[in-house]
Amino acid sequence: MLRYLFLPALAMLLQGCAVAGTQGTLPQQRLADRLPPRIGDFARQEVAAIDGNSGNLRIRYAEQAQGAWASVFVLRPPGAPLPDGAGSEAVRRDVAEAALVISLYAAAQPGTRIERGPDFSMTAQGKAVPSLRCAEFRMGTPQTPVLKREMVCSSGVEGMLVRVRATVRHNPKDMDPAHLYLSGFSGRVTELMRGAAQPTAAESGPPARPAAGTPEAPLSGPLQRL
Repeated sequence: MLRYLFLPALAMLLQGCAVAGTQGTLPQQRLADRLPPRIGDFARQEVAAIDGNSGNLRIRYAEQAQGAWASVFVLRPPGAPLPDGAGSEAVRRDVAEAALVISLYAAAQPGTRIERGPDFSMTAQGKAVPSLRCAEFRMGTPQTPVLKREMVCSSGVEGMLVRVRATVRHNPKDMDPAHLYLSGFSGRVTELMRGAAQPTAAESGPPARPAAGTPEAPLSGPLQRL
């Protein structure tokens, strides 16, 4: 008799497990799934897990004509979930630490000049809290007029920390277009992740084949102020 009483409860338990399995997508993956194969000129190259079994992800994009690269990191913060936007101390700290790593790496390259522009934030229309906080660098050598532009931006999206690091090479006369190129990509990433916009038909096309080139410096390692 008892086994017949337990059967409905067992069925309900198994059903609950099945539902949990279908709804158990990690928040990092849920946000990553909102990014299309293409964003502007950038085509997705890979989605890779980082930090072991944490669920944290890196989505890598590349633009082959200009040799531009971008990595989107979707990270679970170590403490409480982050508020949306770039107004939190955790976002400010993330940008500062990533900027110091970029500075350290660039300074270690022989003959490289590095200039850090003023940090800036971007605020979506109708919003009070900035949607992104960014740091920007310009790099070059005395022998070549071609500059390398690096930008790192961070924000809170549905409790997660989203960091976008992008780089492009450009001529000195293209300072403003290069700035808009990278900041536009970063803004589009967070706009898509927040669900504030849907991918266009062009963005939803198939990703390009992996581009050849040198991967960017890792965003990890010792930090120091230059």
